[in-house]
Amino acid sequence: MTKISYFKGNIKNTKPTKTLYFDEYLEAIQEGDFKREVLNYRANPTPENKANILPYVTTSGEFRLKRSDKNLIKHSGFIALDIDVKSNKSRIREYKDKLIDPNVYAQHLSVGGEGLVAYIKVPPEDHEKAFREIQKHFRKRYGLILDSLPDLSRPRYVSYDPDIIYNKNSPVWGISPNASRSLKIESRISSYDIDIQGLTQAKAYEKLRDEWFEKQYDFHSGRNISITKFCGGLASRGINKGLAKKWLIKDYEEEDFDSNEISRIVNSIFSKNQQEDKEKKDKAGFCLKKASEVMQEYVSPLEWHLKQLIAKGEITFLFGDSNTGKSVIAVQLADAWSKGLPHVLGISNDLPPQKVLYMDFELTTRQFQTRYSEEFTKVGKRVQVGLIRHSFHDNFLRAVPASKQASMPERQEAIAEVLESSTPDILIIDNISFMVMNDEKKEDAKSFMAYIDDLTKSKGMTVLILAHTPKTYGNEWGILELKSMAGSAMLNNYADCSIGLGKSKLDGNVRYLKHLKGRNDVILYDENSIIECEIVKEDAFTQFQYLRLGNELNHVKPDKQKRDNLEAVINEYMDVNPDWGAKKIFKKVEEDFSTSLSTVKRIYNKLKSEL
Repeated sequence: MTKISYFKGNIKNTKPTKTLYFDEYLEAIQEGDFKREVLNYRANPTPENKANILPYVTTSGEFRLKRSDKNLIKHSGFIALDIDVKSNKSRIREYKDKLIDPNVYAQHLSVGGEGLVAYIKVPPEDHEKAFREIQKHFRKRYGLILDSLPDLSRPRYVSYDPDIIYNKNSPVWGISPNASRSLKIESRISSYDIDIQGLTQAKAYEKLRDEWFEKQYDFHSGRNISITKFCGGLASRGINKGLAKKWLIKDYEEEDFDSNEISRIVNSIFSKNQQEDKEKKDKAGFCLKKASEVMQEYVSPLEWHLKQLIAKGEITFLFGDSNTGKSVIAVQLADAWSKGLPHVLGISNDLPPQKVLYMDFELTTRQFQTRYSEEFTKVGKRVQVGLIRHSFHDNFLRAVPASKQASMPERQEAIAEVLESSTPDILIIDNISFMVMNDEKKEDAKSFMAYIDDLTKSKGMTVLILAHTPKTYGNEWGILELKSMAGSAMLNNYADCSIGLGKSKLDGNVRYLKHLKGRNDVILYDENSIIECEIVKEDAFTQFQYLRLGNELNHVKPDKQKRDNLEAVINEYMDVNPDWGAKKIFKKVEEDFSTSLSTVKRIYNKLKSEL
């Protein structure tokens, strides 16, 4: 019969007191042989009490002279599993009165009375390997986290549980045919029976794994076949190949089933799935599917870089006239996204820090440094002059062209190389005129945009492209429209989102953003709710500072009368409230005049100097 060692006294005693049969030890827990010590500990469960008043056993074997792995006489053929209440609070209650798993030989309350201890038969020669497999199995099947205690001589404090649960016909882990059968269920279900709509890729994978694959297939026998079937389900439900490979390796890699073998299966199945999709295409190049199948395909929920404006994995155009600040706002967005800032331009960002590749065809290194640094002077005993530089995150990568004379194929090849080496989440191109030289040249523009469109679809990359408005707006007021962008007739066909950047004709310091095209949601920031901003430089960072939502008509048609009225109103406030500063006056006039603080300050200082 199986034997284990018993250690009387406390944890400091490492010399075995006597040998117990394994079943004899379980009976002692059930009949209360350790009841007094255990209840004393449960009344005052401190680490000191545990160490000083409780005897313990070594459930994985019998030891000579001293408790250590090298002094093992014989393995018991059992491994003890700690299911701690701290790690499993939400799941542990449902298993206190029933057997957790068919592989469990016995199960009882832990010494503290809140956690559980389970025993499973294991091959003695594969003690640690079996523990790692069991650890994964409990996490994936039941959502239970086991304490990582795989060593042979690990002490197990005695316990008391009159309601201990037995399953003495349990199999040896990974050996008995019963163990394999216990992992299967009778009814067969399809991956399409699992609803994954609205879930992220990670959550969709986990749901398919837990509710379909691991209830359907036996991992201990026919492992390659099972993983192959799981891959087929992942591919058919639209899970990304690279992510599937990463997660399968994390969940199922072992010494005799390494990452290379898993990668081979994934590559084979996903390639086969792509080939099957190609075979469904008709001569016109359309992929034919039943509408019911389309509705079952995995579609990840929208994630927003700018809520209800710029979505992840899509192409956005930001266009505006020269000197409106397109590069300023693009760098500001790149800076915010690379750091995972929760808000930018007054709009929320749902995503964590992203790697951003900013392809800068506008600024030289000197110009970039100047825009994002400023001198300071500190007056004290000595006058100190220095330079403050804005701190960019390492997620923000900037690429500049080695030559501006390359052909279109050469430029595309250069972009492909830098994308391959940098693997960004977001690509910003400042601006498209460099890539196609002439925005209106349809062949170049179409070729480039087809390449960019493929990037977003194949890599899930977000792309922001800056463009000019070299031609006159299509109306006498200068209202921003889709056709205001150079090459708009073709470029907007590829755009998921188009944003116009305008400069106020009432206040030269004010800029505004207008949402002109969006495929995912209602357009919030239309002509009646444009995003008004002011360009400022704070802490060495040139940026757009959010002012308010406003009406485009307040900015497009020059109105000298309105500018004169603003000056008159400011003058009146100064007369009535001589102690008011420019900031307080600005709060009173900003909405009626859609103006900026810098403009109010300029008028305020002018009027003050005339007093």
